[in-house]
Amino acid sequence: MLPEASPEQKALVIQINQDINVVNAWDETIRADVLQLLAMNDAQLAGNAGRSLLDTVATLANTAFVGTVTPQGQVQDGVVQIHYAIQNLATFDVRACTQNDPCPSLV
Repeated sequence: MLPEASPEQKALVIQINQDINVVNAWDETIRADVLQLLAMNDAQLAGNAGRSLLDTVATLANTAFVGTVTPQGQVQDGVVQIHYAIQNLATFDVRACTQNDPCPSLV
């Protein structure tokens, strides 16, 4: 991270990283569940276990995409919110540089 990054940008990077780790964990769970589905025969897929596992995969994929609210009432961001957070990270303040107040990167 650049030393010129603001405290807000640094905090946002930390939050984005944490959110990506959570989404990756959800993705790993989805992958494991899909591998279980692949191992099922037609009867198992059509039965309660197959339908339940398919529902779980669909719900978790949606959660990974849009996020969720934890039982403690906290919002856990998904891919959509991570996308917007990364866009916010790319914003910066523009200010005039003068001879009396030179830009730090130009000094």
